[in-house]
Amino acid sequence: MGIKDTKLWNFLRKKKYARIKRQHYLSAQKMDKTDYEQYLQSRYIEFMNRKEYTKGKTLSFDNPQTFTEKSQWIKLYDQDPRKPQLADKYRVRDFIKKTIGEEYLIPIISIDGVDHFENANDIDFEKLPNKFVLKCNHGSHMNIIVEVKSDGSVWGYDCGDASNWARSNNGAPIQISTSFVQNDSRPGKIIRVSNVSGSDCKTAESGEWMTWRQYAPAPWANIRLGNSSATIGGYGCFVTSIAIQIARSGAPTNLSEFNPGTFVQELNKYGSFDGNGNFQGTHNIPKIVPSFQTAATAINIYGMSKSEKISTIQKYIDQGYYVLLRVKYNTGQHWVAVTGTTADGIQMVDPGSDATMVWDKYPVSESSTINLYKIG
Repeated sequence: MGIKDTKLWNFLRKKKYARIKRQHYLSAQKMDKTDYEQYLQSRYIEFMNRKEYTKGKTLSFDNPQTFTEKSQWIKLYDQDPRKPQLADKYRVRDFIKKTIGEEYLIPIISIDGVDHFENANDIDFEKLPNKFVLKCNHGSHMNIIVEVKSDGSVWGYDCGDASNWARSNNGAPIQISTSFVQNDSRPGKIIRVSNVSGSDCKTAESGEWMTWRQYAPAPWANIRLGNSSATIGGYGCFVTSIAIQIARSGAPTNLSEFNPGTFVQELNKYGSFDGNGNFQGTHNIPKIVPSFQTAATAINIYGMSKSEKISTIQKYIDQGYYVLLRVKYNTGQHWVAVTGTTADGIQMVDPGSDATMVWDKYPVSESSTINLYKIG
């Protein structure tokens, strides 16, 4: 095992990048809009120039098209005063209740009439049911799925880094500052949500499927594929792509929270990976997502022209299929979730990068195989 595979190396790497992020954050707070826009441009160009196939790309604030461009534009120009409430998992419930109705809310478990706490030590866990989800109101990757087994053992799946909870457990106010939007001091609350029979992927709270990646810092990056040494972060592009398409479809699942991590953990229960981490659990997907079916696998498009590949994939999309595309053939194996086509390319969510167009990142000739999935 090399030094880069050790826990110490990973710990030091995380500390280094956390310090760099903090430095950038403090510097950005002092900038006006013009300086901040220039800063975002320079940082984006810096990242793009690290790889040959993205060199020269810039951010467009005048006509944002990509997910990244739209996210950065929102930081600068979206001054909606409702943001603090809508970003708060507890306060947003009142907004939803008044706007579309209370029936759309997942019930919160109350203990003696109290449904949220500022300090975890105030929670009487003995009064909670055998299945519940513990989460914070003010951030992501702060969900813990808890189940008490019949033998009395307690099982918990931490959907994020435990360090994310540190500031929440002491009851101190959490200072939230969004660039060029009013500062909002949201007291950190710990909310307990009932464990419903399943989740609807349209509202999967582990994160938007567009942002799901297989690699760190995704909280599921180190989850093993079956009993192999392979992990989602290293070899989980295929199963992450399936998870993305399931989430896109909005199909109900048998999990209280759905993301690539919980999906793989459930697949592991059914022996869905071989000793090398290769996926062999197609028949197990309906056990987790009953209405999501595999329609066809290994459809060969390797010898087709660029336009033929686009028209073939669009044909299947028009027929209601969810498409996975293998984008590496001679140079290894990598799969992505197809989200659409354009006149000149194929749109995707890539578990291995932030690229959104297949052939901006991978050669046309390497797009070789497609799998099809459907609701039914």
